[in-house]
Formats: sequence, structure tokens, C-alpha cells
Amino acid sequence: MVADADVIVVGAGLAGLAAAVRLQDAGKQVLVIEARGELGGRTRASSALGPPLDIGASWLHGIKDHPLYDLAAEQGLETVKTNYDSVVLFRADGSPETAPGDSMDAFEAALEALGDGASRHDSVADRLHSLPQRLARELPASLRDYLVSTVLEEEYAADISELAARALEEGRDMRGADAILCGSYTPLLATLAKPLDILLNTLVTSIDYSGEEVQVSAAGTHYRARQVVVTVPLGVLKKKRISFRPALDKAHQRAIDQLGVGLLNKLFLRFPHRFWNTGTQVFGYQHPHRGRWLSWYDYSAVTGEPILLGFCAANAAADVEVLDDSDTVEDAMQCLRKIFGADLPPPSAHIVTRWGQDPLADGAYSFLQAGAKPKMRRALAEPLRDRLYFAGEATDRRYPATTQGAYRSGIKAAEAVLDVSV
Repeated sequence: MVADADVIVVGAGLAGLAAAVRLQDAGKQVLVIEARGELGGRTRASSALGPPLDIGASWLHGIKDHPLYDLAAEQGLETVKTNYDSVVLFRADGSPETAPGDSMDAFEAALEALGDGASRHDSVADRLHSLPQRLARELPASLRDYLVSTVLEEEYAADISELAARALEEGRDMRGADAILCGSYTPLLATLAKPLDILLNTLVTSIDYSGEEVQVSAAGTHYRARQVVVTVPLGVLKKKRISFRPALDKAHQRAIDQLGVGLLNKLFLRFPHRFWNTGTQVFGYQHPHRGRWLSWYDYSAVTGEPILLGFCAANAAADVEVLDDSDTVEDAMQCLRKIFGADLPPPSAHIVTRWGQDPLADGAYSFLQAGAKPKMRRALAEPLRDRLYFAGEATDRRYPATTQGAYRSGIKAAEAVLDVSV
């Protein structure tokens, strides 16, 4: 493995792989440096329960004109579309929710419109007072909390006290259905990585772009290149896990400081047999602690195996992260017993994610924090000295916090490199 390259790409997630493939296709000598021992970054799978399960990003959002969905189709990979109307909702005591569907739909629509007329300093919580009182009166508080959590906090991985109201207007609508890859993102990652020169288990600690060449220090070795594309998560940049020389300019640092990093954690439970209604895709639960085990997805539709996937979002996700595995599973099982009955079989295996405790992620994905401006994403993507470039979902204004946005940002960074390369 040579230490020198035309371009070094830091990170082998979707943004990094997309950038590297585009650059190599253009004739550049590219070296990808990845801290983990596997590809994917926050898009990677575990086979601990048998079938490969995406422990980070799972969904392809808006599959019409989606580059990754198109790539999956070219490879003959199977997907399962998500029907968000296929939901059965339960109260905290396990009884079915009987509130009128029209009232819930109207409340959801009102939540999604909270950004209208908001200032950049307004959080979603600041704007809740603008909800029509009629809608609030029609629904009990526990159901309102559930809808706030699923419509907003689960979507953005952020507490409503931190989430900018303007975040609800950020990005573009994604056309088409949402879908899950039955075999995880792994085959797509492998296809992208196949032609590339990739160093795994190599942690980048500093980048010096002060001279004619960029020097990247990783695992005790210095790698040189004309340009470098940094695709590490926003959380890693916030924690200053990579030092830059010279220091990043004010615009980049302001974007890093003011954009938010949210938290969404998963719990996969494998059971001896399937005890739930296979005609329902999602089981919703109105936990007394907003955001805790709010959604349970029937993953048997994806894998053919008796697996449920539960979510914790925002502050609730942080609270659960401090529990050990056994306490986490028991905490979740208490909810499932409410829904399905006290005589449930114990799970035979589980997978717990703790993205907030992962030093190579420091969170799940980015969100627009109250006080931040959407254009800060563009500022973060701006090249420095035509040598240092950034990519990743946090830099994409059109589809932030998505795999589509990550992939697009990598292509965009590569094109910027090619624009100035000689």
C-alpha cells in the first residue's frame, strides 16, 4: 500500500465511498482511510441475530429517482416498502387507542406546519402554543406526546426543545415510497468499495493542509495527497477528534458548533416464534416517557425471521443508553407485555445500539438546531484552500440526515475536487 495519493478520502461510509468512486473513475489515485474495521460508518449491518440487520441507517427514503435504490435495483436486491398507514396504536396501559383518525391526522399536519412564520431562534417547543386549541382538546395528552415524538423527535432524532422550527421546512420532499433493503446496505457498500484502495482500522487524528500537499496523520503514519475529502460524522467534528492545521475558518467552525447531532437508537429482538399480527407493519406505544420505545416494526416482513425492531428517540434514547443490555431488553419487554400480553416468550437474542457512546459517530445524524441557519450546511461543504473538502449527510441541504444526502454530498465533493485539479 503506497502512502501517497492524488486524493485521500477520510471515512468509508456512503459519502466517502461515493466521493472515492467518482474521483477514481475520473482517473485520480485515491486512498480511503477508515477508522473502523468495516465499511459503512453509520450505515452498516450486524448478523448477530442471523440475517444481516442495519444497525444504523435502514431506510431508503423516497425511492423515486433515488441513486441508491436504483443501484439496488440494478443488483437485483429485494426491498420491502413501508406502509405508514399500517399502524396499530396502543395506550400506556396496553389498551388500543380509539381516538378518531381524522383528529390525529389533523394534529400531525399541524405539527408539520409549525415552521410557518418561525424565526431561526424558535425551537419546535417554542411554537407548540400556535397549535389550534381545538386540535389539542380533541386528543389526550399522552397521544399528543406520542404524535410529537413520532412525527418530530423520531424523524429528526432531536428533542423539540432543541429542534429548530425551521427544520420542518428544511430540505426537499422525497418522492415515492420509503423502503428497507432486505439484505441490508452491505451489498451496496461492497459494490461501491470493490475497486477502491481502502485502509481499515486506521484512525485519522490530524490533517495539515497548510502547504502545497495535505498531510494526513493516521495510526502513526503520515499520508500525503494533493487534496483530502473529510466525510466523518458531524459529531466527530464537534468533539474535535481530528485536529486541523491551520484551524478551520469561522464559517466552518460556526456550522460545526451550531448544527445539531441527534440520537436515535435501535433494539432488535429475536423471539422463538412470531406472536404478533403479521398484517401490521408498525405497533405504536404511548410510553409515559416521551420517545421511549414509541415504535415497533415487524422486521419479519424484511427478514422472514421472528424479529421486532424498537426505537428510542432524542432524550429518551440518551436515557436508555446508560442501561446495560439486560436492563435495556427488560425495559423494552415491559412495553411489549403491555401490548401483547404478560405471557410473552423471552427474546432469544438481541442487538442494542448506542450511537451517542460511539466515538466514531458521537450521535445518530444531524439536525437543524434552534439558532442555526440551513445555509450552514452549505458553509460546511465549502472547500478550504482548494485542498480540504467536507462531505456527509450534515453538508447536504437537499436531503440532510439521509443516506441519499450522504451519497449526494460525496459526489458533490468529488466534483469540487475535479473542478480545481490539474
